[in-house]
Amino acid sequence: MKKCEQAANDHQAYLEKYKQASTWLADAQNKYYKSIDAKSLSTKSDVEKQLSSLRDLLSEQGAAMQLINNTVELGEKLYPFTAVEGRETIRLQLEELQQALETLFDEVSGTEKKLQEKLSRWTNFEELSDHMKKWLKDVEPQLPEEIVLWTTLDEKRAQLQAYRLAHNDVLNHQQDFGLLKDRAEGLPERSAKIDQLLNQLVRQYDVLHKRAQVIKLIFSLYKIFIMLNYLQVLIYIINDP
Repeated sequence: MKKCEQAANDHQAYLEKYKQASTWLADAQNKYYKSIDAKSLSTKSDVEKQLSSLRDLLSEQGAAMQLINNTVELGEKLYPFTAVEGRETIRLQLEELQQALETLFDEVSGTEKKLQEKLSRWTNFEELSDHMKKWLKDVEPQLPEEIVLWTTLDEKRAQLQAYRLAHNDVLNHQQDFGLLKDRAEGLPERSAKIDQLLNQLVRQYDVLHKRAQVIKLIFSLYKIFIMLNYLQVLIYIINDP
């Protein structure tokens, strides 16, 4: 009688644990499929939200495996006291649970890696675009639309050197804008907002580049002017009695 009661209790314990495991698994599957059902990943924030949801689910993997293992242990405990047909039913139930859990976390892990790659693309683009926005803001005052010519020769030399550095800085950043365009092309989804930002930065750079080219011409005129000044001084010295 005691064995029968124990068997009945064990069977009830298994059924409760199996229901608990099945419910958790169904909820987890629903959470996963709901999280990847996002219609758009057009911003970095969209990717971060989806990634956060998946990582929350991955954090439960250890507890989920323990729950399934406990269910398997209780189910296998029933084998000696269960008919062949009943044992096969339990075996299939446990096998389906284990397979479903493995499949779920394989999919979650795979999706998490893909999202991490997308997030890296967004991060790389934003870091470079932020850097270029700051650089444009810093260099624009160095290349004014209207150039003021200083008076003395020393001032002209200093001005020439400053413009030369700004000109070289503009040319050196040309490849950065090419890289920024490449990173924009590599984004998971490219929205109109990204195109607007990219076009704005490129237009600003083109303006500075044209100014730099004009200043390059002025460099040459400055050099000629400085040489003429030196020549005049030299002629004055030679002709001075």
